[in-house]
Amino acid sequence: MVLMVCGYWYTSRDMSSRLKIKRSFGWDVYFLIALYGCIFVLQGVFATGIVWLILLAASAINNTFALTSLVHARWHVDFMTWSFLGIQAPVVIMLAFAVLFCVYRSNWAGSAINRQQPPRPLSAIVTFERY
Repeated sequence: MVLMVCGYWYTSRDMSSRLKIKRSFGWDVYFLIALYGCIFVLQGVFATGIVWLILLAASAINNTFALTSLVHARWHVDFMTWSFLGIQAPVVIMLAFAVLFCVYRSNWAGSAINRQQPPRPLSAIVTFERY
């Protein structure tokens, strides 16, 4: 579900993707939207993996130098077994990363459609100096 929502969100705001969607029809549109959604979900998986590696390194450093009162810090294991409303927390964090990457890429992309501001009139862009 998040995959399709992210894909639709991105393709509806990126100009080159909108052109691809306009030229496609039928099932091709769904597969194109799912392709863009997969990209964001995979980025979320990689970002969650980086968080896990950081926790693994922090646990190893803590166990080596005894920085806290814990004898054996296993923060990376706690991260993987933590659950949030019955769903494993790494899955929730991965989906949150996917949505954040999608919103970032679609809203701040160079070809993103700026729907918040109306186009400026030409007189506001070009100024003429009088002599």
